[in-house]
Order: sequence, then C-alpha cells, then structure tokens
Amino acid sequence: SKRSESIKQQINDLAKKNQWFIPIDEALLEEITSIVEWPQVMVGSFDKAFLEVPEAVLIASMKGHQKCLPVYDEKDNLLPYFIFVSNIQSIDPDSVVHGNEKVMRARLSDAAFFFQQDRKIPLIDYAKMTESVVFEKRLGTLADKTQRVASIVTDLIPHLGLHAEAAQRAVALSKCDLMTGMVSEFPELQGQMGQYYAALDKEPHSIPLALFEQYLPRFSGDELPETDLGYALSLADRLDTLVGIFAIGLKPTGEKDPYKLRRHALAVVRMLLQKPNELNISTLIAFAAKSYGFLNIEASLLEDLKKFIIERMQSYYQSHQFPIDWIVPALAVQNEDFYDLSLRLNAFKDFMKHEHSEQLFQSAKRVRQILAQVSDELDGHVDALGLQEPSEKQLWHVLQEIEKQMNVLLVNKNYPQAFHQLLQLSAPLNVFFEHVFVMAEDLNLRKNRLNLLKHLQKVLYSIVALGA
Repeated sequence: SKRSESIKQQINDLAKKNQWFIPIDEALLEEITSIVEWPQVMVGSFDKAFLEVPEAVLIASMKGHQKCLPVYDEKDNLLPYFIFVSNIQSIDPDSVVHGNEKVMRARLSDAAFFFQQDRKIPLIDYAKMTESVVFEKRLGTLADKTQRVASIVTDLIPHLGLHAEAAQRAVALSKCDLMTGMVSEFPELQGQMGQYYAALDKEPHSIPLALFEQYLPRFSGDELPETDLGYALSLADRLDTLVGIFAIGLKPTGEKDPYKLRRHALAVVRMLLQKPNELNISTLIAFAAKSYGFLNIEASLLEDLKKFIIERMQSYYQSHQFPIDWIVPALAVQNEDFYDLSLRLNAFKDFMKHEHSEQLFQSAKRVRQILAQVSDELDGHVDALGLQEPSEKQLWHVLQEIEKQMNVLLVNKNYPQAFHQLLQLSAPLNVFFEHVFVMAEDLNLRKNRLNLLKHLQKVLYSIVALGA
C-alpha cells in the first residue's frame, strides 16, 4: 500500500541520514499501517542504562508493547533509540516524541525490573516451580513432562553421541525459564531467556544454546537445531507431547489441533529428514511411550501416531514438488529411517530427470501388473538353462551383473549410483517385452519367465518400489 511504502521510505531516509541500520519487521509494519492514516515516522530515545537489559527483552518490549522498531549502528550494536509512527503530522512534534519516550521508559523499566527479579536466584532454582504448573491434567505437571523428556534423552544419548551429564542438566533446566517473570510477561522469549540466564549462571557451554534450540523449529520453514543437544531436547519434547496427547484421545480432528500436534509432527519429520542420523521412527515413538505406562497404551495407537507423522512427511514432500507417486514407492521400501528415506527420494528425483527413466518406470509397472495376475507362489529362482529367447538370456545376464554392483552401493547408501545401475536395465527389458511372451503355454517355461520377472522386481524395488 501507499502508506506502507511511505513508512518504509521515511525509515530508510532516517537510517541513511544517521548511518543507522533499522531492520523492518514486515508483520509489525503491516500492523502499524492498519492503524495509521497519515503516517509520520519519528525517533525517540531512552536511557543508555537500559542497554544492560538483554537485547531480546528490549526488542520484545519495543515491538510487542509499543509497536516500535529498534535502531542499530552499522556494527549491529543496539542503540538507545526507537522508531515509532505517528498518525498525523503534529504542530508540536517534540511533545509527541516526549510522550512516546515517557511511555517507553515505563515499559523498559518494567522489563528491567523483571530481569533484576529473575536474577535473584539461579535458573535451576525455578525447576521446583514447575511442579505446580499443569501441562495436561491427565499427563501431569511440567515437572512430570520434564522427567519423561529426560527418559527419552537418555535413550538418545548413544544415538547422538551426547555427553550424559550435560544432557541431563539441559533437560533439568529446559522448562525453568517458563517460571520466570520475564517469560510470563513476554512468552515469545521462552528459550531465549533460558539461554541468557543459563549463560549468566555459567552453565557448561553446550547447555545455554540447547535451551534456545529446544523450541526450533518454531514455525514452518524455521531454522532447525544445529547442536546435537538442542536437537535431542527438541525431538524428545515433541515426541513426548505427540505420544501423550494421542494416548488420551486428543489427536487432531478437522481444523481443531489445540496442542499443535501437526506442527510438532512436521518438526519431527524435518529434523529426521535433514540431519544425518540412523534414528528409527518406531523406536523413537517407543522411547516416548515407555514413560506412559500408567496409560496402558495399545500398540495400535502407536501405529496410528506413526501414520500421522508419515502423513505430515508426505505433505512436506508434496509441498517441495515431490509427486505422491514418487513418495509412495519410496515409503513402500523405507518408512522407518526417515533420513535414509530422504537420500532415496532425492536420488529418485534426480533419476526421474534422466531421458531413459520414464521408459524403465513404465516397464517396471508392466512387471508389477503381470506378477499381480499370477496366483502361483514365486521364489525368484531362475533356471538359466531354461531361458530360451536371446532377449531373456540377455536380460538375465545384465540383471546378474547389476546385482553385483548394487549390493555394495546399497550398503553404502550410494543411491544415485545405484539408480545409474538400474538404468542399464531399460534397454534389455524393453527388448524382452517386445520379443518374449511371458505367459507361455509350456508351464515350466512360463514359471521360469515369471521367476525372472520376480527376481527383476526385487532389484527394481531395492531403492524405491519402482513401478509400484
């Protein structure tokens, strides 16, 4: 809109004039634009002493309470100024600035007070308070949830190479900042305040960042935890919530999802897909379910949760231009190790760009259709001496050669090269279908040819279920 562009231009002019850096928050700009008719960008200041308060707190107060923008110097240091937008050009702009500075001073004084009060005790001392805060009445308090998360993290230690003592300390601290005055006033600072207070308490260096990363990703497309400890905390907390809420029958229905289970499931999916790991989704769900013995969870419910998470994964891949008829064949082969699945799907995507891939894909479908019509039990054992036509002998020869290469490639998860090997089947398989009648009248010949296709299908299904 014209108003929005006017505000941006005025802000940029101020920044250029004073050699400032003023980051524009688009969501806040939209909100400001909706409440002003004749926008006039103005500058206020505050006492430098407030810069002793954590920067995130000052910014939260400026943006959340006052709809103002912070100001930085060219080295990205926060300055004691703020940008606000007046609704009209005043004949007494100094009074307008003074009024806004007065309100800002009060808000920042409140923030400084919360900070000072919070710092009277170390962060770990807030853990006791989580015993009186209910997470969900059937699942207990935040303290109960923390104990369950600790159990999951303990199970993750050998898988992620975590330092056991640091991992358990991080879990013990993980919900403490929720009890502080600062997070009570600014809920959006959860994790950030835990990180800041833990650093001030001189907790081991890996812990403060993990306390922030436990909340990543916060929304679709947000960054993921970079540290193994932050990764473990985030994964464990979300798994506990998913299993617990599913177990008491509150899984999402329609648009209702009060515990944001879809978001938690998508976060689990993204973490497992994008960080190299050998974690198994069923095992992870079992880790979380162990602490819910008092709920007598049935295996079918855990299977439903797994399906729910896989559905989020399908949606994720579809939103990234992976057709469903690529995703389903991959899941048919691998639906436990999500990182391995991601390697297979990415290789499959590249494979489908090859000029001969579609031909092989269609031939693989034909193999499936033929075998689907057969009621006989097939073991895939091929009698090489029983092959008659040159084209079926050639197909069997190429298939054996490919298998020798494929075994090593699959063990090493070298799926791009494995697909390259499969492409060598395209031409001989095409010739086979042109010259060989599979359902021959001779029953022995027919069964041998069907076993050849069965053996071939096993190879075609070694990366994804090609043609399924």
